[in-house]
Amino acid sequence: MTIDGKNYYILRNSADWQNFRAKIVDANGNSDVNAILAGDFNVTNAAGYTSDIPFRGIFEGNGHTLNINIKGGDKPYIALFVKTKDATIRNLNVTGAVSGGSYAAGLVGCVESSLSIENCRVSAHIFTTGTSAGGFIGHSQSSTNAIRHSLFDGVIEAKAFAANSYAGALRGTGDT
Repeated sequence: MTIDGKNYYILRNSADWQNFRAKIVDANGNSDVNAILAGDFNVTNAAGYTSDIPFRGIFEGNGHTLNINIKGGDKPYIALFVKTKDATIRNLNVTGAVSGGSYAAGLVGCVESSLSIENCRVSAHIFTTGTSAGGFIGHSQSSTNAIRHSLFDGVIEAKAFAANSYAGALRGTGDT
């Protein structure tokens, strides 16, 4: 599908999500992989879970809900999107649960550069075995992040927090 001159992959179900994940790997963070949801469905694998390749592009939730059940053990940055780079995520609802090591989050584990989150709701249970977690973002390496008209009403839980632990509804930690 083409919208405003940009190609979008249509995601209707879990199988389409798996294909979308493969497209992100193929792009290797060098080109946009835009997607638009056309239905609600369950997700058990994060985009970027088996690689260090960021999602780059526009993810249009179209008002739909992804119910996540993503388990990453002690692996860091576990979230719906493990990493993003120059990305926009909008009009998306996320429910379910995610568990991982440091920087676990409901939407993005690590922001490499420029992320815009618009009109999103994260109602997920986030569990970390590490030192930090975030409702929307686990860790950000960029100061150019914007979260607008969005709500985190989930739960953040840690195996054990210490004096150097951090958690936040918007972001767990960041370099800037």
